[in-house]
Amino acid sequence: SRSKAVQARGTAVQARSEAEQVRSEVVQARSRVEQARSKAVQARGKAVQARSEAEQARSEAAMQLKTVQLMRVKPNGDLEWGTTEEDSEDIEMLRARCEVLRCMLECTRPPQMAAKSNAFKAAAQGRPSGKRVEARSTADTGLVKNAVAESVHQRAQREMVVLQERIEQMRTAYSTSRIEVEQQARRVVEQARDEGKQLAAQMAATQEPLEVAETEAHELWWQLGEKRMLANKAAREMHRDHFNSDAGLAMRAEIEIEKETLRLVRAGNIKAAMQLQAKKEIVQLWRGKADGAAESVGSRPIGAPIGSLADELVDIFIQYRIPAMPKYEFSNLC
Repeated sequence: SRSKAVQARGTAVQARSEAEQVRSEVVQARSRVEQARSKAVQARGKAVQARSEAEQARSEAAMQLKTVQLMRVKPNGDLEWGTTEEDSEDIEMLRARCEVLRCMLECTRPPQMAAKSNAFKAAAQGRPSGKRVEARSTADTGLVKNAVAESVHQRAQREMVVLQERIEQMRTAYSTSRIEVEQQARRVVEQARDEGKQLAAQMAATQEPLEVAETEAHELWWQLGEKRMLANKAAREMHRDHFNSDAGLAMRAEIEIEKETLRLVRAGNIKAAMQLQAKKEIVQLWRGKADGAAESVGSRPIGAPIGSLADELVDIFIQYRIPAMPKYEFSNLC
């Protein structure tokens, strides 16, 4: 039974170690899921950043287009603003950009303006009237400014188309990356979930033999405790029976006589010690017969082999004043 208990304890320890290993694997799976979630969050942050950049590019393109749309040509050929709100900060910014654009247009000399200036020089050599030259130059300047404004408008539209294409590309890349990240996160979560289910099944499979082993160990421990209690009880009963038997009483009387003899020898009363040793032979004879009877008969109580043994023992203890054996204990010997 003790070997079974040891074996059950070993099985329980092994099952507990397997359960600890399963728990560590569950913790590792959870950490992998957390890493996948953090990667998904980072991908979402990048997607949001790309979306903000696309929105910023779209707003810049819309602002440039609005700048071109707000510009118009006066009858005298100059560029002017349309009807806008004076208190708007966006309009103020557009105005500043248009002023810069106007300065750039005035500073540049495109081929058309160079050709017109050459034509003006050729016409000036024919000495036309001043009003005619002024009207022609004003009209040509207006045409040039209109052409420049148209080219700027077309350029802004082309840039707007390019920005829209870029925005679409970024949106497509964002949606693709988001789908990939979501699929990857979903795969990781499903894998972790499957691993968790497998680990839970393993834990359930190891938990049952662990409980059985613990139950067996507890039962064996209880049985050993019961057997030990019974053995202790039997030993106490045997000791009590032997202590209260005739042989036990005779042995106690012999021990007390030996103690008294030793005391008399130390006191120098050798004669009394020799007389007491002679009396002890009677007790030894009776104890030997009592032991033989106990071996042959068993636990059956026996009487004294000599009728006056109890009286002689009482006389010995009274004569030598031995206080260890009271008188009533010798009544069992009669």
